[in-house]
Amino acid sequence: MRQAWKEYLEYLSVAINSLRMTFDNDVIAGGYVGAFLEEFGAPPREMLAQRNTFERDGSYLKYCTFKLETSAVWAALMQIEAFFHQI
Repeated sequence: MRQAWKEYLEYLSVAINSLRMTFDNDVIAGGYVGAFLEEFGAPPREMLAQRNTFERDGSYLKYCTFKLETSAVWAALMQIEAFFHQI
């Protein structure tokens, strides 16, 4: 199980680092992944620091405030905003 977790984090760090290098913005981990990763904040950030060519830390990885059902909350907020624009 530990090997599977380590492999998952390695692939995730590649994806997150690619997003950082492409868009030069902070990366927010949300939903179930973000909720789970926040408990293990140091290892993912250490892996990011090792992969990043231009920075020596992984502090650009942030965790979403909404831990679960983030997309549902966002979809609801978009509908509420559309409603207020119609009034």
